[in-house]
Amino acid sequence: VSSTTSSTETALNDPQSPQSMALNWLSIDAYSSTVSDNRKLQRFALATLSYEILNTDTDRRSRNLAADTWLLEQEDECSWTGLFCDTQKRITILNLAQRGLPGKLSPELSLLKDSLQIFDVTKNALTGSIPVEFGQLTLLRVFRVADNNLSGNIPPSFAQLQNLMHLNVHRNNLSGPFPNYVLSQMASLSQARLYYNYFSDSVSQEVCDRGLRVFEVDCALNATCASICF
Repeated sequence: VSSTTSSTETALNDPQSPQSMALNWLSIDAYSSTVSDNRKLQRFALATLSYEILNTDTDRRSRNLAADTWLLEQEDECSWTGLFCDTQKRITILNLAQRGLPGKLSPELSLLKDSLQIFDVTKNALTGSIPVEFGQLTLLRVFRVADNNLSGNIPPSFAQLQNLMHLNVHRNNLSGPFPNYVLSQMASLSQARLYYNYFSDSVSQEVCDRGLRVFEVDCALNATCASICF
């Protein structure tokens, strides 16, 4: 697999990692052998997420998604649950909201950077951090990861998401300084929901001057410009 991230290359050294399992699946999947290299990368990225879910979900509550719908041989990934494609078979929407999914967000999803516009995994049981590689998803218009158990910060690389309009990260365990710089750089941002997290410091005047249509944060951040605080 070429064009992968450095974290992917490290993970491939572990034969039990989701990345290694995804690569093995790709090598034996008959349908994958018939598609372009770009489609192979796309299928690898999605398979990594699927194995991340299966590896974590010990009682297989998510089997309906990952085992029975995804990764079926001779199956076009555009027909997989929660995925929508353009006319060139490139994933434009990934919507796996409200499925009780465990596991972590796979950095390999950044391989969808040439097409992904909507990413929604709201109301699941996801843990870990938001991958810094997601800053490469520059076509994103909607990023929704609310109501999970994500930790860490909002990566500074998100400042590159110039097309992002909706940022929903509320009801997680995110922490660190409030992402003033990131929000001030998102040229298209109109809605940002960041409440019920553990950010420190306060909202900057630069962010307030953006005049976001919806801006919801924790009251402790002293954001006088918030639409509502919690």
